[in-house]
Amino acid sequence: MDYILNKGLVKAWLRKLIKHGILVAPIRLEGGDIIFKEAFNPDNILLECKKTLYSAKPFFLPQEETLFTFRERSFGTIKEVFDEFPRIFFGLRPCDLKAIIQADRFFTENYQDPYYRKRREHTLLIVVGCNDPDSNCFCHAMGLGPFYHEGADIFLADMGKSFIATPITPNGINAVEKYRYFFEEATAEQQGEKSRYELTAMQKLVANLPLTDVRACYSLIDDEFVSGISRKCAACGSCSYVCPMCFCYNVVDRENKDLEGKRVRTWDSCIFEGFTRMAGRHNLIKSRQERLKKRFAHKLKQYPETYGFPGCTGCGRCSLTCLGHISMLDVLKKVTAEVGK
Repeated sequence: MDYILNKGLVKAWLRKLIKHGILVAPIRLEGGDIIFKEAFNPDNILLECKKTLYSAKPFFLPQEETLFTFRERSFGTIKEVFDEFPRIFFGLRPCDLKAIIQADRFFTENYQDPYYRKRREHTLLIVVGCNDPDSNCFCHAMGLGPFYHEGADIFLADMGKSFIATPITPNGINAVEKYRYFFEEATAEQQGEKSRYELTAMQKLVANLPLTDVRACYSLIDDEFVSGISRKCAACGSCSYVCPMCFCYNVVDRENKDLEGKRVRTWDSCIFEGFTRMAGRHNLIKSRQERLKKRFAHKLKQYPETYGFPGCTGCGRCSLTCLGHISMLDVLKKVTAEVGK
């Protein structure tokens, strides 16, 4: 069942929900950037904004996290460090939602990563549809869309002065039913209006990139093509860091003179030369061109073959950070333009 939630009541509803966990929502920083941040006061969050500068990834896979501490002098005592705080995520976009669902598979399907799993199972996901996608958004080409909500606990469609709320999972239904006095049942007319908003948003996405399936594009990214774009790559890793679908990491031990320390997991990137470096400084993927081609192979070929979905959600964040203008959107536009000649 769909419900109407007046925008004037959203923060009051969230104030009830934060009794059960930490609220994470879009917040505008002093410099103007909008990011996901823990919000101890719902009055500070944004109900209407475009996608955040960073995705929700750092809250599920922190850029640096301690896995466990150890003391060698105490018979090798090891103490695991878990983050089990319940969280309510408000304002996720469909592209970020899909990345979380894919991360679920990556971290729990073949091997249970306890650190990721404990964060994930204590999180309520409230997703807001995109009525006005950015010019660098192309989630439709990845099989998604502005109102995609598979895997959300609650989906909110922006109707101007109100949201149409669709509780999906038992946790989502409970979050609505427990505070039912904030909600009214949606009429058939209001549900029809929701469909019109979705259609308008989809038309904007198609205008950004007139492509419906990116998987056929990989065959066009040959050595000659990659050679041309690799000259512009600074190997800075920004594309990996802002990408909600890049899950690669490194693990290091940090120890002090008292033989006490911790094992730390940090983000890594296949763009870095050291990513594939082995003992004796042997490196199978030596050149920047090879690393860049491997990145696109992983995103557009290997990931679909393994998981049935590209390693990209079309969020367009790499377009904002890439110094050489060779983001996923830039590359897809270039290869599709070549086909059209």
